[in-house]
Amino acid sequence: MKEKILLRLQNLFGVTRAELFFVVIILGSLAGGLLVQRFYGQHKEVFYPELAEEIERTIDSLATVEQSSFTGIDPAGNPIAELAPGDTLVKSRSNFPRHEKKSPPTGRIDINTAGLAELMRLPGIGEATAEKIIEYRRQRKFAVPEDIMNVRGIGEKKFEKMKPYIIVR
Repeated sequence: MKEKILLRLQNLFGVTRAELFFVVIILGSLAGGLLVQRFYGQHKEVFYPELAEEIERTIDSLATVEQSSFTGIDPAGNPIAELAPGDTLVKSRSNFPRHEKKSPPTGRIDINTAGLAELMRLPGIGEATAEKIIEYRRQRKFAVPEDIMNVRGIGEKKFEKMKPYIIVR
C-alpha cells in the first residue's frame, strides 16, 4: 500500500524517490514547527519566561557591541591604554568599499603606546601597516620618530606625511 502511494506521487510530480523523501521530510518539519509554535504561543508562560528575558538581554547586548568599531577607544574616540594592545577592528559588512578620505589626527600620536585604531588615523597608515608598527615596537621601542621608517612599508615619503602627527615618549 505504502509503495503504491509513493509510486503514484512520484509519477504525479515527476520526481525520484529520494527527491520525494526529501520533500516529505521538509513538509513534515514545517508542520511540526507550526504545531510547536502554535502550542508555545498559547502556553508561553509555561516555558521559562526568565530564560526568554535572558536571551533578549543577550541579543540586545550583542547588538550594542556590534555598533562599535573597535575596542581600544572610549565613545569620545580617546584611546584606552589598557585596551590598546588588544585593539581590533570589526570588518565592514558592506560588499562595496567606501573610499572616504580620512582626516588627519587632531593631536600628536605617541607611536610607542598608540593602539591600532589610533595608528590608523595617521596619513598613509592602514590596518596592515598599523599591525606592523605594533609588532615592531613589541621587539624594540621607538627612540626617535624617524625609527618608524624601520617598519616595512614606511619609507621617507610616507614618513614625511605623518611626521607632524607623531611623537615618541
